[in-house]
Amino acid sequence: MTHIYHIVDQHTWNKNKNDELFCAPSLDTVGFIHCCTKEQIKFVLNNWFQDRQGLILITIDPKKLTPRLIFENSEGGDELFPHLYGPIDLQAVVEIQPNKKENQ
Repeated sequence: MTHIYHIVDQHTWNKNKNDELFCAPSLDTVGFIHCCTKEQIKFVLNNWFQDRQGLILITIDPKKLTPRLIFENSEGGDELFPHLYGPIDLQAVVEIQPNKKENQ
């Protein structure tokens, strides 16, 4: 399996990670962390992060994750998105980079 990606603002990333895990706020609100494939990044940015600044793109190696990863569409559409049912293991983070929406 190729990498998956999580988009988050720098402040939330810094606030919600500890030495081993990143607990996205969506774990409490919907029970999983929203992720996407490389091909879905532009769509996700355009639909959920339009006017947001200070975003970072977290590249994740799914083989190094402990929580369950399921490709599904919780909103009833046809396109499947990777949902992570637990915190992101920081050992699975391959890269953290500023996300320039105009380059997507």
